[in-house]
Amino acid sequence: MSKIKNALKKIAKREGISIEEVYHEMQIAIDMGYLNPNPAIQAAWKNIYLPCGKPRPEDVIAHCVKQIKI
Repeated sequence: MSKIKNALKKIAKREGISIEEVYHEMQIAIDMGYLNPNPAIQAAWKNIYLPCGKPRPEDVIAHCVKQIKI
């Protein structure tokens, strides 16, 4: 199991919801941030590698992990 899937599983268990619900809620939060028209927020999104064009939870998590390692 990937580290991301394992983290989602732990969150789901703690919150009493499914892994899919955790992923869905994360995606909603990411979409809200991604669509924020604030120029500073849009500039921050440009620093995140997005292989699919639209950020997914795994993209944001990978970026955060990279930032923490730096």
